[in-house]
Amino acid sequence: MKKIFEANKTWFSSDWHLGHGNILRYDKRPFGTIEEMDSTIIDNVNAVVKEDDDLLYLGDFTFYNDAKKIHSLIDRIVCKNIYFIKGNHDKPLFKHNITGRFKWLEELAE
Repeated sequence: MKKIFEANKTWFSSDWHLGHGNILRYDKRPFGTIEEMDSTIIDNVNAVVKEDDDLLYLGDFTFYNDAKKIHSLIDRIVCKNIYFIKGNHDKPLFKHNITGRFKWLEELAE
């Protein structure tokens, strides 16, 4: 991946674990339900990451295994320039071939 990222328009994120019920307990996340967690995380990202910014997502996006659900979550993200490095919990993204929404989707970057 050869791209120059602008410092004031580049964001990094990881480990949202959308749809992961046990993460509420493991990480003591302050949400009553998985749906509340998923929605709040995406809303918070959308509040700061703008449509033309660059979002480098460093893995562990979702535990959902339903392609429609995964697409609906991704479609809620305002940013259109998402560069994604696969985490160990992102098998559904590859299983369902959910690649079209990302500018770049790989297992490793140097």
